[in-house]
Amino acid sequence: MLEYKIILTNLSLDMEIGVYKQEHGVTQEVLVSVEAKVELNNKNIEDDIDNVLNYATIKDKIEVIAAEGHIHLVESFADKILTHCMDDKRITEMKVRVEKTEIFENAEKVGVEFKRTQA
Repeated sequence: MLEYKIILTNLSLDMEIGVYKQEHGVTQEVLVSVEAKVELNNKNIEDDIDNVLNYATIKDKIEVIAAEGHIHLVESFADKILTHCMDDKRITEMKVRVEKTEIFENAEKVGVEFKRTQA
């Protein structure tokens, strides 16, 4: 068995997110970071993308969720990311951080971090 982590840091998305009236109908920047622990049955990668979990798959899933329409909570967005990505049972543990960059004038970012393991 081979175990490794996929790391995606500060994926920048312009999306509709937020509960406040001024956040509806407009986009704002959200940063998404992911650490996914992956277990593979094969020990030999053999320089073949079919023998690993392609990190582009995770990025693509996040972008699809962000484009689906308005999401009220960063917590909901993080949960959806975990749910959709962890459909792939090779991911045994995943941590997702979602941060909004345009909320407070005196803070660079505000957000949440979730962690989930396979049942």
